[in-house]
Amino acid sequence: MDITIIAIIIVGGFFALLVVGTVLGSFFTIQTQQAAVIQRFGKFLRIANAGLNFKAPWIDSIVAMVDLRIQQFSAIIETKTKDNVFVKIPVNVQYFVIPDGVENAFYKLSNPRRRSNPMFTT
Repeated sequence: MDITIIAIIIVGGFFALLVVGTVLGSFFTIQTQQAAVIQRFGKFLRIANAGLNFKAPWIDSIVAMVDLRIQQFSAIIETKTKDNVFVKIPVNVQYFVIPDGVENAFYKLSNPRRRSNPMFTT
């Protein structure tokens, strides 16, 4: 085989892999009750909702998947009554992200899953 034919096959194979990677990297699916935060070069672009979606390959990226289902935060709060008795009260808070507020939930909350408040112990 001639060396030019081998070079053409290698370059053609690399080009084919690049095209396949571009096409497969363009389409993605989001499950029901989830939303994806899409950024372009590190800047917020849009929120992708459930179903089949498209993103520009190589420049857009999925940075987070936000769960839109109802979630529960459980904590045990300890308090002191007037007669100096300590009482532990279990508290459960149910919350969810509003679909129109996904951008705010992702960018404006510092760390919504962290439980560092000293009043809450689990």
